[in-house]
Amino acid sequence: MKLGISRRGAFSLAAVVAAGRAFGQSGVVHGDIHEVTMQGMKFVPATIMAKSGDGIRWTNLDLAPHTATATDARWTSPTLKKGETFTLEVTASMAGTYKCHFHPQMAGEIALLR
Repeated sequence: MKLGISRRGAFSLAAVVAAGRAFGQSGVVHGDIHEVTMQGMKFVPATIMAKSGDGIRWTNLDLAPHTATATDARWTSPTLKKGETFTLEVTASMAGTYKCHFHPQMAGEIALLR
């Protein structure tokens, strides 16, 4: 899994997932990038159909801070303020639901294609 965060495209950095594992030497996603916006207190689209190696890029368009956090806490993004983005490389273990840590009514799902 590889991930990064940026603010309006100004910077990118390697990050550490809540489980304590660091990901990615190069920060490169090897497949397609799927865009998800955080807007109106929702993930849009709510379901992403992706393959292992694809990336998901979340962009916060709300004034409130948000995260994208696996329901079982296997992975999480850092807190994203308005205009910030977070990109995560999808692995097979990521299939399932996720939510915002601050707003658990915000729900999304990653469905894996084979």
